[in-house]
Formats: sequence, structure tokens, C-alpha cells
Amino acid sequence: MDPCSFLVTSSFKPSQVLSNTNSDLIFHNLQNQLKQLLNALETVCAFLNLKDVRILLYFDEAHELGHTIPDDKQKNMYDIICSSLNHCQTSAIFTLFLSTQSSLGHFSPSAEMASSARQLSMKYLQAPFMEMPFDCHPTFPLKPGAFNLEQLQDLAFLACFGRPLFWSLIEASTRTDRSELAEKMMALACAKLVHSSDFGKDGQSDLAMLATLDVLITINYESRWDLVHKYEMDMVDSHMRIAFSVLQHRFYICSGYPSEPFLAEAASCCCAPFSNLSFSCHLLYNFLSRARCLLSFPISAS
Repeated sequence: MDPCSFLVTSSFKPSQVLSNTNSDLIFHNLQNQLKQLLNALETVCAFLNLKDVRILLYFDEAHELGHTIPDDKQKNMYDIICSSLNHCQTSAIFTLFLSTQSSLGHFSPSAEMASSARQLSMKYLQAPFMEMPFDCHPTFPLKPGAFNLEQLQDLAFLACFGRPLFWSLIEASTRTDRSELAEKMMALACAKLVHSSDFGKDGQSDLAMLATLDVLITINYESRWDLVHKYEMDMVDSHMRIAFSVLQHRFYICSGYPSEPFLAEAASCCCAPFSNLSFSCHLLYNFLSRARCLLSFPISAS
């Protein structure tokens, strides 16, 4: 018996799931077909435990589900899917929503901002978890004395530390001379840090400047301000800030800029127009003064 023969074939508009009076019938049919599928799986798979997961669903690039549907401005596709899965919660199904974008406010808001009664109780929801490899170059751990000073200054060497984005692109190249490619990766890092291709020029947004300064000097923010949480989320989304974890209450994320030489060099390149030390210090003071409500330390002109 082919388990795939029990795929759901019902055709309906997403908005009809929640609005039409026949929604109970639709979900009842869904549960029946799901039960048949699970029974069919028992004939071809040996499950050791009754609580074992039988079906694993995953939605890649799940942020695309955040768009509202034309017939219902209050619901999006993610809400519809969660409502459907809620009718299957007693079955051995595990669902993952995967995304490379920071969309915590859409997919897992705090209980106070939730649009569904299922999300009002924090103890019943799994907080989103973050995972990104870091300092995982194949040559690690490095052996003492294996590199000279010139090699330590090479951009390709700096790219080995931190996230694998840059060194994987450099080493995937078939070129024997990777210096030019490393320069292009540095340009990419600058553009991603300030979220603009016009890096290294005056006129960057305040958030881009804040992200650049944060990479260089590690700023401590005042976590009691809601605006701080928004800025941190925006920097995760558009300015290379790394999300470490999401707390169970889902009010905000824990994030930061860990030590990453390649990104630090990119931040220095973005500060190139302000190479004069006194002018750079004046610029830094003015910006941090405007943002003093975000910081957890006092600003002094001295």
C-alpha cells in the first residue's frame, strides 16, 4: 500500500477554512485522511515507540507565508496553516518553519500581541531557536607557528573566522589567486553591514552607523526600552547582527556582534570617509548623544 496515495485532495480557498460553515467538515476530512496515511505508514515503517514522530513537515523560506491573503486581511497563510495543524495536534506530526529572515514579530509574537487564542499561553509554545555555524573552518584549531605575519594580514585568512559565509565563497572559487575574490567578499561584507551598496560614503542611515560602531566598540544597550528591541531586530534583519537565542516570553531576542575579524575590517572600511581621528571622535560623540536613550552607559564630552 502506497502511503502517498492518501494525500489530501480537497480544493478550497485559504480564507474559506476559517470563514465558511463547512470548515468543520473540511477539517474532519483532513483528520480522516491523515489517519489513513498514518495507518499506511505503519505497514512500511517500523516505529519503536508509540510517541515516535511519523510525519515531519518543514516549510523552507517560511517568511513568504506572512503575506495576507486577498480574501481576509486579518489572516495570512501562516495563520491558516497553524489553524489546520491545530486540528492534527494529537497525531504524531512534527512541523518546522525555516527562514533566513528575522520575522519573529510575524511568526512568534509575544502573548499580548498574538492573533490566536492558542498563543496566549506561553507554556504551550516553543520559542523559536536560532542556529548558525561560527568559527567552523576545516583548518581549526590552528597550529601555533604555522603562519607568518604576512599571511595573518591576508583577507582570506581573516575570513576563516566567524560565520562561514565569506570563507566558503572564497574557497569555492577555482582561481589560484584569491586576493581579488577576497576583496570582492570584503565589499560584500561592507554592503551587508550598512545594508547599502554605497558603503564608505557619508549619508548612511543612523541604524547603519549604529551597527558599524557596534561592530567596532561593542555597545551595551538599555534593554528596558522597546525601541532598543526594535533596533536590535532590525540590525539582525539587515545589518549582520547575530541572533543568539529567543527567550520563552518572546518579547525580544538576545543578539550581538561577536568577535569576527572580517566584519570588523568591513566596519573600518565603512568608516573610511571619517579617517580624521578628531572628526571621527566628534561624529561618534554626536551620534551616541542622539541615541543616549538606547545606551546603558552615560555619554560624556570628555
